[in-house]
Amino acid sequence: MRLTKIWKYAFINLPFVVAFSLFVFFTTEKDGLRGNLAGRVEVVKVLPASTEPSLNTFVCNDGVFLVTMVISHFGHFHERYLIRKTWGGVKRVHDIDIRTVFLLGKDREHHPGTVRHRNQQTVLEKVRKENALHGDIIVLDLVDHYLNLTLKTLQGLNIITNNCSSAEYVLKVDDDVFINYDLLVKHISYSARENFVIGYLHENARPIRSAQSPEYAKWFTPITTYNRTYYPPYLIGPAYVMSHDVAKAIVQISPQVPFLPWEDVFITGLCLEKLKMTPKMDKRFDTNGEQFKQNVSCPINRLFAIHNHGSLSQVWTLFRNENRDTHCKDRTLAFEQAGNSE
Repeated sequence: MRLTKIWKYAFINLPFVVAFSLFVFFTTEKDGLRGNLAGRVEVVKVLPASTEPSLNTFVCNDGVFLVTMVISHFGHFHERYLIRKTWGGVKRVHDIDIRTVFLLGKDREHHPGTVRHRNQQTVLEKVRKENALHGDIIVLDLVDHYLNLTLKTLQGLNIITNNCSSAEYVLKVDDDVFINYDLLVKHISYSARENFVIGYLHENARPIRSAQSPEYAKWFTPITTYNRTYYPPYLIGPAYVMSHDVAKAIVQISPQVPFLPWEDVFITGLCLEKLKMTPKMDKRFDTNGEQFKQNVSCPINRLFAIHNHGSLSQVWTLFRNENRDTHCKDRTLAFEQAGNSE
């Protein structure tokens, strides 16, 4: 049975969206976040999913086991094309149904008649046509910017957990990451259905206190925003997976957690800490490319996710070549049996 379309659902959950919006506004106003960050982007605009049916035709069948939420940008047409042509084109693994959807925000509004406004309307029409063809896009009335990534991800989790009640797991992934569905689905199908969240764990991380360094200024966090010396352990953002109950609990607890725009820290660190949960390390979420480089023999078949190692098309070609190599399959099986989660 098909579930209600996302755009209709958004109004049902309007109280959540409004409450969370007010929470973010007053929290950031109080702790100085707006003064330090909001000048760079509209941080606090969070509204329901777009009311245009042409932009939100996403539906979820009851048999879906895993929903993958790809965080994408409005103009990332090529990235979405590559994902659909490679790993995102996989719909069923080990007799298990998978649903891959793309979560988009919007560009800033521009004055009608200007070149920017015309360009914006051109991109919007391309997205409409893209979604008419694939039906896998959710567009939020939210400025698409790195500093809005926490809000964007929370809205995505809220939408998916309420519209895909049969889904046991939710995978969050960026649109420049390769996912090995074959290995990942096999692993989680034998994992706990509750209180489950894994990825590449980052521990003893400190907030960036200086905005002067070009390399780290992006994550500048003044002490008035976050006054602790360390962040709690959290999963690095490019890819992580959680059970349905954890995703839902994170959405529900989020208004009680001091806001940070760093999505991975806020969602898998601060929110899980508030829930008295600890995310688990699994090095097969290769979010920095280290595991790929270390496993020179059949590396892709041994990993759940690969980030920062060539283009998706290149990794996909390597993956398919490995799948044709019987020696790779034997090595991968031995690798799994030896265990590689810690």
